[in-house]
Amino acid sequence: MPKAKSSSAKKSNSAVSTRVKKPAKGTAVPEEGTIWSLPLKDMGQCSLVVTRSTPPDSLVDFVVVYLLPDLDSKKLLSPQYQRPDAWPTVWIGLVTTQGFRKGRWKQIGKINNFAREDWPVPPYGKAEMATVFSPKNEPLPDKDANASCIEITADEPTMTVIDCVPAEFEEAKQFPPIEAITAASKLEAAVVVYLKKKVPGNWDPTITITDLSPDKLELWKSRAAKMRSAAPPTPSNWLPPGKHTDRSIPPGTWLGFPMLGGGFGAALLIDRPEKHLRFLSDTVVMIMGKRWDRWPPIDELVKLTPEDAILFSHTSFISVRDGRWRALGSHPSFADQNWVWPREWFRNANGTFSVTAPNRNQVALELDPKIVKLDPNAGNRNGTSGYSVIEHEAMRRINGWIHPVDTERWIREDVTPSRLKAWRLINAEIERALAKAQSRRS
Repeated sequence: MPKAKSSSAKKSNSAVSTRVKKPAKGTAVPEEGTIWSLPLKDMGQCSLVVTRSTPPDSLVDFVVVYLLPDLDSKKLLSPQYQRPDAWPTVWIGLVTTQGFRKGRWKQIGKINNFAREDWPVPPYGKAEMATVFSPKNEPLPDKDANASCIEITADEPTMTVIDCVPAEFEEAKQFPPIEAITAASKLEAAVVVYLKKKVPGNWDPTITITDLSPDKLELWKSRAAKMRSAAPPTPSNWLPPGKHTDRSIPPGTWLGFPMLGGGFGAALLIDRPEKHLRFLSDTVVMIMGKRWDRWPPIDELVKLTPEDAILFSHTSFISVRDGRWRALGSHPSFADQNWVWPREWFRNANGTFSVTAPNRNQVALELDPKIVKLDPNAGNRNGTSGYSVIEHEAMRRINGWIHPVDTERWIREDVTPSRLKAWRLINAEIERALAKAQSRRS
């Protein structure tokens, strides 16, 4: 079982030393307006334009690119293609500088008199309808609920959303998804999948290609300007994005995130389990049952209690590293015995129970059946969830949309006052039995 933790979590104010790596000597810098060749295995190449470059002091390694999904790269160098107005289709996204820095992608030109306003960073449209289920696990007729929204970032290569507003389904479809690709090879593979018109497999990277026109570009520019002017400034006391924050923030740190359907949600980092208790993730978060129109203010978050939570989840902090989720501050006098989650345990055929020890061996325990009965499935491993799944599930619960009851994983992750009480008692019983088993061995 995990070692005892401190009853409070202090906010990390240490200087962040991690910076985006500079290009190797002789490697071209991905400047705005530069045109690059993207090699595609056994197919040739297509081209992309860097439209927003990485600031020198950036903690997040992204540039914004416009990619023309066409194998004839010479088209991009023709005068009529020096602006995106004439492009039939486009992929707009965030990519890391890896492909540029390592010389994998070659610069093949530069746009004369490059103008940012011709290449907007548009709002991000999420057009989604959610099926509502009855308590009997039956889809309710005519009860599909709109979960669409439009997000906007600053006019720079960032995943930090400065506003997230509800939208009608058709309205959200007018704006492209701004997808992030964290490896050069993944973008190349995704373009190949698209150009070959392959049906992607479960592990194939994919990108969303958007039809383009002058009218659509004008819509993106006008809506982006309107949303950015209405958005509040990003507070200066938030912890910055980047690997340092991802790896160093302690339990008791409040996090905010954009929510599907509009608005923002909040989660508290409640644990960083020891390695023997991890599975494809290194953090556990508890999500609150409240939505804010703007990023949640820390003075409201610190008033929340575990009983305000609706969901807990194992996850990784890729979202914190890349800046989509932001660390907002610390919870006063955080105590992990209050912000509890069910520790993993196994039911054996002989009626005993076992837990995983730090050496990954199983330790047999005798637990009181009456206490285990308080939540018989509490010890089942719940797997891990990406940030987009958590944002989706938070939206469903806050809106009161019944989740299909045969998806037992999600029901196991529900947080209620009665379950919190049960988890505290079961965890305490595990600790008691583990101490007894250890004393016998010694």
